[in-house]
Amino acid sequence: MDYNEAMRKLKAKEFSNAYLLYGEEEYLLDNFKRVLIEGLLPNDERETGITVIDDNNIENIITALESIPFFSSRNVVIINDSNLFRAAKNSGT
Repeated sequence: MDYNEAMRKLKAKEFSNAYLLYGEEEYLLDNFKRVLIEGLLPNDERETGITVIDDNNIENIITALESIPFFSSRNVVIINDSNLFRAAKNSGT
């Protein structure tokens, strides 16, 4: 799905369970995340309903994904700059 189609779905409140965002256009990535968060969480739930993970520790990621919302209606988990979705490098052997 391209950016414009994804944005149309967000604005129509047609949310998926997960999104994998990638690319070099930081503005588009940040804009998509902002529109997604605005659609998923009311203003008063944004402080407690968003978890941002900046490492590749799989245990931290799984814990965040499996946690039950506490002071919000949903959990939004943002995993920044993960290497988990990159192809493994060949060892050359």
